[in-house]
Amino acid sequence: MHYLEKKAIKFLKSQGYKVEKYPKVKYQRQDFLGLFDIMAIKPDHIRFIQVSAKKFSQRSKEFKQKWFEIKLPECCRKEYWFWSRRLKDFLIDISAPE
Repeated sequence: MHYLEKKAIKFLKSQGYKVEKYPKVKYQRQDFLGLFDIMAIKPDHIRFIQVSAKKFSQRSKEFKQKWFEIKLPECCRKEYWFWSRRLKDFLIDISAPE
């Protein structure tokens, strides 16, 4: 597990979320719905989170296309968490604009 994912999971658990991480498969990266590293769950909503050291604008065209194509139910939201080295904290973008 990437150190940024560990930081994100620790933060989410401190906020009362039940956190799920896709099981690691030897030599393969696995994500929820092919995009998300973490699923954070509370009784009334679910957060699908992509954690990255890259800005959304630096992601591949294929990643962005997948991101915008995927539709989630109203109780769910997708979030892009970018680690800012300068701020030493996550910048959370719910809409992740291009």
